[in-house]
Amino acid sequence: MGSSFWNNSIFTLPNSEGLLIAEFGVPFSIKLMPVIFSIIGGSLSFIIYLFYSKFVYNIQTVYFKNIYIFLSKKWYFDKIYNDFIVQRALNFGYRVSYKQIDRGIVEIFGP
Repeated sequence: MGSSFWNNSIFTLPNSEGLLIAEFGVPFSIKLMPVIFSIIGGSLSFIIYLFYSKFVYNIQTVYFKNIYIFLSKKWYFDKIYNDFIVQRALNFGYRVSYKQIDRGIVEIFGP
């Protein structure tokens, strides 16, 4: 509505007032609320970790130890990725590419 950036890539019916309400019908303070909450949350987390990091660490390791371990291991994505994708690709490469093609077909027919 305020600019011609999207032009006709997003089609809306001419009688639809959704874009008008979204652009001009909402007060500016409501539109500014996510920015304000983001700044407050970022500042609060900075202050907590700057001044109360030992307290937060004690809470993490005493009360929420299992959750802390699970989240600090990156939800075990590396282990899952390694076990199910990388190892299978390496096994395929060894069995098919090396054993059957390199050691099999190439050695039979020669260089």
